[in-house]
Amino acid sequence: MEYVAIGTKVSTSNEDISFTREHLSLATNTGEEISSPNAFMSDGLNKDVLGENELIRVFTFFLEESDVDDINELTLHIQAPQNSDEEPLGEDIDVDITF
Repeated sequence: MEYVAIGTKVSTSNEDISFTREHLSLATNTGEEISSPNAFMSDGLNKDVLGENELIRVFTFFLEESDVDDINELTLHIQAPQNSDEEPLGEDIDVDITF
């Protein structure tokens, strides 16, 4: 089984926030798109772990169509968190990762 694991720091001072693994998706230079990280192999995101202290979270995306050796660029899409009224708290962002 081949996968990509991405580690990042996460923190917020906003108490009215919804931000979960489902806000993350990944696209590879091979054309594969993965809609969300694997729930069992990725760290959780919820109100209990989100706080002003920076936490390192690791998100694992399993590859179904690509070989990890063929990947040299990724785009991590981060959908904006939402408040309790399901309104976005900012804008979506794309993070390009080249290696």
